[in-house]
Amino acid sequence: MAKTKKTRNLPPDHDFTFQEKVTGAIRFNDKNVLLIAFDTTTNKVDILKLDDKTGQTMTGSVTLE
Repeated sequence: MAKTKKTRNLPPDHDFTFQEKVTGAIRFNDKNVLLIAFDTTTNKVDILKLDDKTGQTMTGSVTLE
């Protein structure tokens, strides 16, 4: 006897929004760590390059248009 595959209904599409500030980190190694913050209300991106060994930082920001 062949088994029938049960299907379930997918939930409806919802328009979800991000928090106002979204952050993330990319760790390549101890010397190169990128911390990224994105403000969804102003479309501003802030990036911080951190050297964990020496504590040196470099920052930059841009507003997306």
